[in-house]
Amino acid sequence: MTGELRISNVTRWYTGTPTPALDAVELTVPAGECTALIGPSGSGKTTLLRIVAGLEHPDDGEVLLDGSTITCLASERRGMAMVFQRPALLAHLDVRDNVAFAARMRGCSRRTARQVANDYLALVGIVGMGDRAITTLSGGQAQRVSLARALAREPRVLLLDEPFSALDRPLADELHELLLELRAMLAPTILLVTHDRAEAARIADSVAVLDDGRLLQHAATAVLHARPASAHVHHLLGGLIAIEGRVAGGDHVSSLGRLRLPPDTRRAEGPGLLLLRHESLRVVDRTDAAADVVGQVVERRAAGARDRLSVACGSQVLHVEVPATDPVRIGDVVGVSIPIEARHVVDAAAQPVAHPMTV
Repeated sequence: MTGELRISNVTRWYTGTPTPALDAVELTVPAGECTALIGPSGSGKTTLLRIVAGLEHPDDGEVLLDGSTITCLASERRGMAMVFQRPALLAHLDVRDNVAFAARMRGCSRRTARQVANDYLALVGIVGMGDRAITTLSGGQAQRVSLARALAREPRVLLLDEPFSALDRPLADELHELLLELRAMLAPTILLVTHDRAEAARIADSVAVLDDGRLLQHAATAVLHARPASAHVHHLLGGLIAIEGRVAGGDHVSSLGRLRLPPDTRRAEGPGLLLLRHESLRVVDRTDAAADVVGQVVERRAAGARDRLSVACGSQVLHVEVPATDPVRIGDVVGVSIPIEARHVVDAAAQPVAHPMTV
């Protein structure tokens, strides 16, 4: 119940639009792995999912499953199953028969299909509810049934189109855990569309960042955060700090001073943007040897268990997270520690372009 999905040079145009909805997208999801597609509205992620599902056709390029093209196959012949944001369940069938319907579609007898349905309902935590009407289910229960029905088809690729975005956070967290358990048991190949960066990081092995129809970077979440391909990718992933300066002698030189760069991010001398993740910075005493720069706290914003500080360091403002219980106040002069491994420089003039996957 798994296969390698490859998207090769896929381009999609819509009549009357000046630019393509998808522009020569190349992406591979290894068998048994999960890749999340993220990007702003209109980036092309749902269009790409629909092309993989066979609900739309590309104007150029192809979709391959285990090396064989499926570009021209009807959606029902692709060996895939899809779960939508809103559960697309059959209201005239009860819970068990909704799941059994998927098993019947792959050739199971009625009796076998009902047993398959019971098995998958148990896997998703819906036990003793097979006779329930669909209309009596809560949102979380309905999405569990949708997952069971998709899995009952034993798809080679499972497609998820923002399946948890309509649920409140506790319910979504429960279903995240369920999906992780299902991945551990069944190892399906998954292509997930989400707008939630935290969800993508929690569920997926890798994340593909799209914008304006182009694949900007495909990598493990940790790589995307630590080594984004461009300032644009950095900002799309919630990065707040980009500092103009120059690379000279293995350092980044800016109004913050000279900051040594790690060996793996050193580059040719010249203009460069220093990209920093606010989660990686630490507030320390201004006299602490770990203080790379010193500045004044000009803003403090509550953000749950952690607060976000804005620290003015000359002409630059650094954003730093601290525990909500930290006593630092607006007006305090503090040091900011910038770990060397958190420093990453990109070409100041770099445009967001496709970047090969690095896991």
